[in-house]
Amino acid sequence: MWLKAIFAREFGFSDVQSNYSRVYAWMANQLGHMTLGMVTTFFFVWIADTISSTARLIVDWDGRPRQATGDCEFAIACVANNFLLFLASFIVLAAIAAVCGLGVFGRAVEISPNIAARYRAIALRARRAMHGVLFGLAVIALAYLLFKAMAAPTPAAAETYIDLIGVAAAAFAIGAGIVMLCKDIRYFTCALIAVFGAFWIATSGAGTDEVARRWTAVALAALFFAYAMRATAFGSDIPEKLGGIERVIQAGVITIMAVWFVFGTWNGLEGDWPMAIAAAIASCALWWVKEFGSDLPNVHKEIAAATARRPRGVLGESARVEADYLDDARMDARTDGMFYFAGAWIGAGVLSDTPVMTATSWVSGSEVMGLLVFLAVFLGLGKPWAFRQQALDLAGLSMASRLAVFHAALRIVTIPVEQPLEMGRAERGPAAPYLPEPLDTLRDFARGTGDPGFDHLVIFGALGSGRSPLGRALASEAALADLPTLADWLGEKARARRTARYLNAVRLVDFMRDISVREDIVATPPADLLIDRETGAVTRRKGAYDETRYEREAAATLVVIDDVEPGGGVTPRAIVANLAIEDGQASVWLISDNRFDPTDGCADQADIDRWEPDYREVEDELAAIRAALTVNGRVPRLGVGFTRRFASPARR
Repeated sequence: MWLKAIFAREFGFSDVQSNYSRVYAWMANQLGHMTLGMVTTFFFVWIADTISSTARLIVDWDGRPRQATGDCEFAIACVANNFLLFLASFIVLAAIAAVCGLGVFGRAVEISPNIAARYRAIALRARRAMHGVLFGLAVIALAYLLFKAMAAPTPAAAETYIDLIGVAAAAFAIGAGIVMLCKDIRYFTCALIAVFGAFWIATSGAGTDEVARRWTAVALAALFFAYAMRATAFGSDIPEKLGGIERVIQAGVITIMAVWFVFGTWNGLEGDWPMAIAAAIASCALWWVKEFGSDLPNVHKEIAAATARRPRGVLGESARVEADYLDDARMDARTDGMFYFAGAWIGAGVLSDTPVMTATSWVSGSEVMGLLVFLAVFLGLGKPWAFRQQALDLAGLSMASRLAVFHAALRIVTIPVEQPLEMGRAERGPAAPYLPEPLDTLRDFARGTGDPGFDHLVIFGALGSGRSPLGRALASEAALADLPTLADWLGEKARARRTARYLNAVRLVDFMRDISVREDIVATPPADLLIDRETGAVTRRKGAYDETRYEREAAATLVVIDDVEPGGGVTPRAIVANLAIEDGQASVWLISDNRFDPTDGCADQADIDRWEPDYREVEDELAAIRAALTVNGRVPRLGVGFTRRFASPARR
């Protein structure tokens, strides 16, 4: 019933079967992150068991193969199992060696100055040294422990070293992933302490004295807690901008990790609990680094690369569109991190013990607690954040794009309503000035956060000039405009509902034909639709309607119309006839026109500086569009833009 209510609200009708594709898009992201957190917990234990079993077979090589084959009903099965055990161990160790080898000898990705200024980026030489040190430590530690196990005087002493070999191999495998992913020394340091803590918990202090084990645990937990709080939550130079709620979440996870560490070592947990908690900590450390030490720096790198490719003096600083993109990416990473955490907790419960309802709540209910955490995050944050996939799908976008990474040359002017557009005047008035921050202005236009100075936007550009990417970016910004942050969800800030639709001109002209066969019902339509509650017949809404008889499917607040060809058979009036302009709908017109890009892109910055397209050269097209968009005598304000390729980067 809960899902059906959501479908009715988000998709217009509640039929679960007809919304399977959107169910998967809606749930796959959250379930995937939870599963990765849980599976990595299992993977840590699997590596430890596999390497330990292989080491045990090597240490007891004289007796175990014969004993195993003698006890087997089918001797070939034991031989095959032993072979697969060695093969699995070889794959694990080879993977660690491959990651380290690529890190030492492979070509590292350059980190731009923009990222380095925000993050304490790990330099190329340091990254190579880290990979080399990790590989050296792995070889020395595993070889030394194997030698000690083979030379142990008793089977019990050998078993201690064998267990250490397995947990050490698992820790090195997680460490290799962290070294490969991490781009910030602060996250790397936190993760390094956490992984060593996982090793300490799983081995109960590596066989040290009980007092030393406990106080070492406390010291390491305090170090992790203090450093992580200072570096990533409450410092003045933390890598990410944090709101109050985000800061509490970050601090809460750090505190839980530190408490887990002390709890797992102080009392000397029994049974499978030490390994279960250690595996959960290792999983959280890896995925925390992936989200905050890798993905977020990559977003900064993407923005920096687009900034470097932009021609100077055309798109301005674009500060607000970049801030929007970074805020969304940060909140996405934080939400994903909470699902990883829930999955790791569930994994720890599964590994710890079989649930017994008559036992204490902690022993029997860890899986249940983990599931409750997952459900709390899923219900509280998952649904609002799933709007990211949902919104792009409903807008008809095949890919996500953001204004923050748009880098083609773009000029935009705003034509006041009183500006005449008739051709053949003896004297033309002065051309309107170019907007100094066009992307930030388009942000306000798409997201509905301010008055950009125009009601509709008309973009002219040749094939390959960036016209379509700009249109997709505008539709993406509108579709994601009300993507809620945690603060929004808690009611600190309300957002107006924004929707978008991206489609080509012919598709819009054929819209009325398509809705007759219900092709557009489950996607955000470009015009208000009325669905007859009894017959299911679909018509376009025109004026008032009987709410008891018809169900209304609201139109998109912004419609982006691509592939409009001037002088073609698809006239502005034919296009507008299928829009709902009378409802205050905004539109973007992307017109294919080679007049403003006679060369194959802008050759250099000087060419860009000389590029001064004049909207008065397209007065016929603008007059036709303005006339079509005029409803009830209300003449709309037009924004006119021109796109052009820029062949060479202006900044390096």
